Amino acid sequence: MKPAGKEGKPLRAVSRIPRRPPGMERIPLSGVQMQMWFLDQLVPGSPAYHIPRALRLTGELDVDLLARAITDVVRRHEILRTAYVYADGAPWQVVTPAAIDDAGIGPFETVPADGVSDDLLRRYLRMWAPEVGELS
Repeated sequence: MKPAGKEGKPLRAVSRIPRRPPGMERIPLSGVQMQMWFLDQLVPGSPAYHIPRALRLTGELDVDLLARAITDVVRRHEILRTAYVYADGAPWQVVTPAAIDDAGIGPFETVPADGVSDDLLRRYLRMWAPEVGELS
């Protein structure tokens, strides 16, 4: 009996994305990446693809564990370490190496729950995402 997905349809095998060949330093942009690069050339620094979110976490936070988890995700996913560069008349992807010790994160700070007002949080978010309207 084959496993079934939604609506009883058989599941397809998922193909893996092939690894980048060793030594390949410049990678051509995909179609979608090319569109994003082109739009950024029209409006440099546009926050159009930024999705700002704020979360208020309560309780104990293991800052070291959070930093290690983020570092591990960045290490495993090249796209989080990828920059677009323009060279030889075309845009290219350049993947920076994964750092062994950290991903340039932090330093993290913990703030007592009563130490941050909603007004302060709104001002901080607007500093990083001025296009955001009313925050609720």
